[in-house]
Amino acid sequence: MERLALLTQSLWELLRERLPLTEAELEKKVQEVDMRDGIADGKLGRHPLRCPKCLRVSNSRHKRCLYCGLEFQSDVFG
Repeated sequence: MERLALLTQSLWELLRERLPLTEAELEKKVQEVDMRDGIADGKLGRHPLRCPKCLRVSNSRHKRCLYCGLEFQSDVFG
């Protein structure tokens, strides 16, 4: 957890040095990301994911479709 906090702080400092971003803009984005699951709780939530092959809905925590087995593409944060 300490490593994650260190990486996060370092990334924010790099962005702030190179781009005209403010703490207020960062906080606004944090709130936006927090609300993606519909709950302002300071946590990343899971969301329904529709399989592009069989069109069934799975939970985003799964790496493949529960119904047809298609492996989902994941973003950098997995």
